[in-house]
Amino acid sequence: MALAFSIGGGRQRDAAAATLLWERAEETSRAKTNERLAETEAIVESLRGAAAADASAPAKLARAEAILSEVLAETPDDFRALITLADVEARLGRPDEALARACPNAPRGQAATSCWFRLGIERSRAARFPEALFAYERIIALGEPDAAAYTNAAEILMAQGRLPEAEARYREAIQLDTPAAGRIESPYGLSLSTYGLAVALDRDDEPDAAREMMARALALDPRHAKLTAAEQLGGDVFFVPEGDVYYYLGLASELGGHVDDAEAAFQEFLSRLPKSPWAPRARAHIDALVAFERAPSHARPPSSLAASPRVPALRVVAAGTVLASGPVPAPLVDAAWRERPRLVDDCLAEGVGAGRLAPRDGFRFAVELALDARGAVVDATVKSTAPLDAVFSRCVETAVRASLRVPRPRRARPTRARVEILVGLSNGAAGGV
Repeated sequence: MALAFSIGGGRQRDAAAATLLWERAEETSRAKTNERLAETEAIVESLRGAAAADASAPAKLARAEAILSEVLAETPDDFRALITLADVEARLGRPDEALARACPNAPRGQAATSCWFRLGIERSRAARFPEALFAYERIIALGEPDAAAYTNAAEILMAQGRLPEAEARYREAIQLDTPAAGRIESPYGLSLSTYGLAVALDRDDEPDAAREMMARALALDPRHAKLTAAEQLGGDVFFVPEGDVYYYLGLASELGGHVDDAEAAFQEFLSRLPKSPWAPRARAHIDALVAFERAPSHARPPSSLAASPRVPALRVVAAGTVLASGPVPAPLVDAAWRERPRLVDDCLAEGVGAGRLAPRDGFRFAVELALDARGAVVDATVKSTAPLDAVFSRCVETAVRASLRVPRPRRARPTRARVEILVGLSNGAAGGV
């Protein structure tokens, strides 16, 4: 029995030694692989930005590519190697096949989300829309809430003519990006998804809803800086297909009261995408703008312009409380404005009719409010960075003091508030804030 025990114990020790030796060999191999991967990552990092123009860059990238090919020959599904090879291919201007191989092998979480998002961007730039949509839908399927993925998926769906699906995705993006109650700041992506929904609704023949969404977008991005950024080729913000941004700019300028800019943007859209399915809608916008431009500004009052569903007139298209100091919170002040959507329409009509306001130029101003302990408006003062007609300002102040109604606060103390207001073109069908 002692001899049997000795033999069995020897076999166990030999097996354990062999296992330990194999594990050490694997550790050594992995350590060498990690060293090679670290070298390639250092090469890629050294060539970021202006360093990419270094004369030695091609040789460095060739070395990195050779090392990564060796690693992938041993471990074809190594995510770290694949994603680094994707960086190398991008700098060499080659197809992003490594990126397409990397994403299915990405660890769940941020690595997978980032990989699929990057693939979606690359496929979108290459106008490979079905593959781009697949990438964004993969992010959504992973259950990682990412509003940008919803927005980009919606953009692809709109490019494919699938408007109801696009609108649904835009709404999901807006819901994810909408700030929590009590916050004034809005996330970066919220304006982009709101712009997108406005355009989708307009193309889906829902003009009133489109104007409402565009007014919200302009309240978030008053000078439509994000749209202007998308005009630059190769920028971080872009719309698909290329040239579609001019439809967005046309719609934003139209609502903002900039008739010439709107017409020029829609014309640019048509010149770049003459066969777009949305070309008839763009022409309809141009026709309405031309009709308004040709209408005499003093021959008839703006109320008659507002009666036509095709000819726009100046209206308050967006209003938001940016400051509320006291027991009356900003949302209640906003609600009071929404209950009086045509509060300053008469002031706008009188100003245009008398020639004091340009009938087709939008503008911004603010109203500073003083509310007493009962919530009544005891003072209203118009403020504007640009010169504003004094008669119009007094008219607005009088209308606000007389007609704005804010609920009585729970605590009997005065409140001061500031409301930013955007005036632009509306066809008069719905009007108001």
